[in-house]
Amino acid sequence: MSIDELRARLEAAGFWVSPDGRVAPDAVSTIVGRSEKTLRTWRAAGEVVIPFTRIRGRVTYALADVLHFIEANGVAGDR
Repeated sequence: MSIDELRARLEAAGFWVSPDGRVAPDAVSTIVGRSEKTLRTWRAAGEVVIPFTRIRGRVTYALADVLHFIEANGVAGDR
């Protein structure tokens, strides 16, 4: 899967994708098959399983990092 395919898949599912390819935790949760609570736990524990950025309290993930996680973990992308 390419970044463009991942973007198209998320947008088709109704998720917000920023112009520079960033997505919210709900989109990541759906595509990698982990709960938002798990993503939050990883962030709180300092386990940078998927790198994230926090700007003004809002957490986002770069599509490239999400795709790397999917490729490294054999995630099918469906829950």
